[in-house]
Amino acid sequence: MADDDVTGQDGSGDGTDPRTMLGRFANQHNEWVRLSVRHVLDAGEALDAGQID
Repeated sequence: MADDDVTGQDGSGDGTDPRTMLGRFANQHNEWVRLSVRHVLDAGEALDAGQID
């Protein structure tokens, strides 16, 4: 892998390559979306079950 040093994937480099930073942001964003969707689905289930007025 020629760009391991640039991206820090092998533990070297400073990990500030924009592609790596964008990937980390995308992963975090995907996690936020997943948690948000789960929260909405849980609230919907609670509404359906009559637990929330």
